Amino acid sequence: MAKTQADAVDLSGLGITQLSNLFDVFEAIHNQWLAVGCQPFAESHDPIVGVRPNAAGNLAEQEASRAALIRDRIADEVRLRKPQDDWQRDEALSLRIKDEILCEGAIRDRDLLMEAVKAWG
Repeated sequence: MAKTQADAVDLSGLGITQLSNLFDVFEAIHNQWLAVGCQPFAESHDPIVGVRPNAAGNLAEQEASRAALIRDRIADEVRLRKPQDDWQRDEALSLRIKDEILCEGAIRDRDLLMEAVKAWG
C-alpha cells in the first residue's frame, strides 16, 4: 500500500530546488519514523521471538517505508530533469549523490562520480 501511495504522488509541478528540499524533508521523516519504531511503546517482548514491533511499531515501519519510497521517487524525478543553470545542476547533483550514498553506502556509480568531478573538480 505504501508503494501505491508513493507512486501516486505528483511531482511534475515541482522544480529541482523544491524537489531537493523535499528529498531532505522525507529523509528526515523517514529517520523519525524509524526512531519511533525503536521506542518501548512500539515493541512487544516475546520470550521465544524476542523484541518485535507491536501495532504502533508496525505503523511506524509502514510510515517509514512510505517516506523512503517518496524520497526515492523524488530522486528518480530529479534524475529525469535537465538543470537550467549551474545552481540547479549543483542541487540535482547533490541530491543524486546523497541518494547514492543512502542506497549504496558510497558513490559506486562511476558516471555520477565523474559528473561531480567535472562540475566541481
